[in-house]
This record gives sequence, C-alpha cells and structure tokens, in this order.
Amino acid sequence: MACASAQPAPAPTANNVATSSYKLAHARSLIDEKKFEAAHEELAALLKERPDDPSVVLWLAKASMYLDRRAEGEAYFERFHRLALGKKGYKPGDMLLVLARLCRERGDIAASRKWLDQVDPNETGAYFSAQIQRYMLLAMERDWTGALALADSLDPRTPEDVVQVILTRADALRQLGRLEEAFDVLAEGTSRVTADPELLNLYASVAKQLGRLEIAESASRLGIEIAPDNAKAYNSLAYSFAERNVRLEYASQLAAKALEMSPNDPYVMDTMGYVQYRLGNLGAAEANLRRSRALLGRPEVTLHLVEVLLQKGEREEARTLFNEARTNIATDTPADDQLHDKVKRLQLRF
Repeated sequence: MACASAQPAPAPTANNVATSSYKLAHARSLIDEKKFEAAHEELAALLKERPDDPSVVLWLAKASMYLDRRAEGEAYFERFHRLALGKKGYKPGDMLLVLARLCRERGDIAASRKWLDQVDPNETGAYFSAQIQRYMLLAMERDWTGALALADSLDPRTPEDVVQVILTRADALRQLGRLEEAFDVLAEGTSRVTADPELLNLYASVAKQLGRLEIAESASRLGIEIAPDNAKAYNSLAYSFAERNVRLEYASQLAAKALEMSPNDPYVMDTMGYVQYRLGNLGAAEANLRRSRALLGRPEVTLHLVEVLLQKGEREEARTLFNEARTNIATDTPADDQLHDKVKRLQLRF
C-alpha cells in the first residue's frame, strides 16, 4: 500500500492566526515564569502549525537554551536566521554574533569565524562586538601577537567599547609577558573611564603579578565597592592578603564570600586553598587545591599544592609536582618573574 503524500499546512485564516498568536504569547509567558519544559512543548507543537514563522523558531531556540539543549538551540537559531534573512527590518548582526558565540563555546573556531565574517561593517555596534569575538578566537589559539594587533586596530564608538579596547590590549600584553606595558595601559585606562569591575579585576591581577600589592588591593576594594557581587574582586583581595601572609582570618572570609558566589571557579578554590595553608589548615588547603588543579591545571596552583605537601612531609609527590610545574612555567609563562622567584624559593626546600 502506497504511503499517503504529506499534506501541506493549511492556509492561514484570521481565526487560526489569532489562535496561533495566543499560543505564542502563552509560551512566552511560560518562559517568563521559568516553566521552560512546558514552553518548549507548546512551541514545538506550534512549530508544526507554523514551520516558517521566524518568531516561533526564535522562541523555541530560546526555550531549548534555557533547558541546556545547546545543539538543538543552536540549530533553531540558525533556522531563525535563514528564515528572517531578507525580511524587512531584520538586521542579522546580533544573531550572527549569537551563532558565532555558540560555535566558539563548543570549540569550533572555524565555524565561529564563518559567522563573524558575515557581520556587516555598517552595523557598527555588531561589527565591533564581532571584532571582540575575533580576539577571543585568537586567544583560544594562543596567537597573542595577532590578538594584540587586532586590539590595536579596534575603533571604539561608545564608553563600553573603550573599556573593551583597554581590556583586550592589556590582556594581550600580559600574555606576551609585557607586564609593565599592560600595567600602564590599565593605569591610564582606569583613570579616564568610569570604574568598571572587569577592568579593575585585570588591573588588580597585573599589579599583583608585578608585586604592587597596595595598588592591587586598592583596585580590588574599589571593585567590591562598585559591584558587591563581584566574586573576582573578593578573590583578588583575599589572595593578596594570603600572599603577604597578613589578615588571614579576613582573607578567609573574603575567599568564602567569593566561593559562595562562584562555587565552581577554580581560581577561587586556589585562593581558598592557599589561605587555609597560611592558616595551618592543611587538610582543607589540600582539598581545595586538588580541586582547583583538576579543573585549572595552572602551574601556580600546583606550586601552592607543593607547599602544602612539603608541610605535610609528603616530599615524593611534592617533588614530582614541583618538577611538572617548573617545566610548565618555562614553557608557558617564561616572562612571569614572580613565578620564577617562587620556583627558586621552593627549590631550596628540597
């Protein structure tokens, strides 16, 4: 028996259009109420009635993302973009940025660049954001020379754009080991723009790398003042105290606050571990540092763990980890004088 041919969707009438519009509005209200599964179910049913309606596809994409169905959401966003192309009033820049970001987040650099290449330079806001995303891709490839060249070419139009230029230039310079230049960019930048939490976080980090702890602490304090939910600022201030081995109980409170706001942040785990080490709580220190190292794998975290293991008398594992960290520092961060100094100090303890 032959299969029946697929029936075309019924032609829209005033009545079913009104009903569909109500269903879409209801699905959107479900999303507002955070009833994402119900919204997704309703939108999926509506899509069968209106398969070429960009609005339905867009909201289904959003519902999918809220449910963490990222591949499905990305596919719907792309479908929305193709349906909306050519329609009056549609400016594709923002959606191209979304698609590029989703590709970047799943590690597909080539696909991300493909979407960014389609952003029209005449959409000035979207184009600037596309350039920032290009910077992120170069950072993923560890092409810091290319990243710095791109940062130097940026043309900011708004105060927010200016902050992004400062951040990208300083970040690239820091990654290239040009810490004094990065510090100068940040010092000049923070003096001429409205205080920005991310900018202050980076300023504190670079100042700390250069051993200018008073400046680092001042930047972190201001970061907390202007953004009380700024976990990085709490973390930076706590770490600064731990490095100097001062105000350790307060440092522990700051690290706990940061960990409460960002429980899965390995940098915060590292700080908490180091603070606990300074306080003599070796068990808590080791637990936090091992968690951080498993997630982050940076040599400075490994060196903190080495200090704990030496204090516990576990010299064999400490030596193995020390040699691993020393090799990584020589390869990945040859210009970080603070890390090299720490390696020299720890070498004397073996």
